[in-house]
Amino acid sequence: MDSKKVDLYQDITTIDYPAGEVDEIRLHHVFEHFTYSGTLNLLQQWHRALRLGGKLTIETPDIKACSQTIFNSSAPFDVRQRVMRHVYGSHEVYWANHYDGWYEDKYRRILPRFGFRVTSIDKTEYRRLSNIIVHAVRVKLLTKVELLAAITQTLQDYMVDHSATEEKLFGIWMKEIDLKPVVPTRQS
Repeated sequence: MDSKKVDLYQDITTIDYPAGEVDEIRLHHVFEHFTYSGTLNLLQQWHRALRLGGKLTIETPDIKACSQTIFNSSAPFDVRQRVMRHVYGSHEVYWANHYDGWYEDKYRRILPRFGFRVTSIDKTEYRRLSNIIVHAVRVKLLTKVELLAAITQTLQDYMVDHSATEEKLFGIWMKEIDLKPVVPTRQS
């Protein structure tokens, strides 16, 4: 990784760049710290901010590979416990908890819903802690209706069934969505 200067240090949930003006967004072990609705708010925010052809790079623990280590009875107990911490966070402060797990199939299914094309996926390991790095580009400008459909479909993927209790939970998640206006953006 090169050592480019960071343009801005700020709470990523409050950044509001003009539509289509951002060339690249990179996250290193940040995405897993957001709730289901929180990640979808970020994805629609990045869809709006990135120019067509803009790059998105996200690194998270690889929940699938980590799970394989956790359930490998021949892996030493201390290794499995470190992997559990990698999956759930370190918990020393409120923001050090992980709220969601990501893996290759999930990235490949969800990112295109938000107008991104996955260009490559890297898998890394450090001391038996498995990570996944997804590289994507914004390839499509979605309408507000299309973004809402992407959000709805993705949240419905988390539902167990369509019982009254699950529908109520879905409603709570949807109340946390902050759908931004969509405007045309410049071409790459």
